[in-house]
Amino acid sequence: MEKNAFWNDVAKAGAVMAGVQILAVMADLFLTPSSAIWATLFFVALFVVLLFVLARRRAARVGAAGFNYGQCMKYFFWMMVFAGILYGAWEIIARNVLFTERYEEQMNEALAVMPRFYSAGQIDMARSMLRSMFFSPVWLVVLSVLTCVIKGCFFGLFVAAFVQRQPDIFSDSEERTHE
Repeated sequence: MEKNAFWNDVAKAGAVMAGVQILAVMADLFLTPSSAIWATLFFVALFVVLLFVLARRRAARVGAAGFNYGQCMKYFFWMMVFAGILYGAWEIIARNVLFTERYEEQMNEALAVMPRFYSAGQIDMARSMLRSMFFSPVWLVVLSVLTCVIKGCFFGLFVAAFVQRQPDIFSDSEERTHE
């Protein structure tokens, strides 16, 4: 039963973290560059606070069994894998259906710098390659999962140091061996 509780916690926390990622991307898409900086700082702070709160909640559920640094990092890893899958699904829908024009603008802004450095043939090849990667469902999910895992585990390295709990040595040994 404890194994299901772990995966349920991971799924719920991953959904919350994916929601934060989606809100951050939406803010970045539609805000001016000067306000997007403040929004980015806000969402990074929110991300770290949520990592802390969700990990503390998991540590409290584990109870006397303890929640050591490695278990905390395992929780962050799987939570962010799940968040990355959800975020990748959102990116597929957003880029290919909902906000295609806005993403086309972003891609064209990125390509606007290239004529200074590359020939016309190289730019055409880069445009087709960028288009296939920028809107491809497989690439979007893979990159979303990778991005979420790196971001979550990086901040998790610091959060886990504050969240970890050693097992209660005065509790029954059966209680400590559940996780």
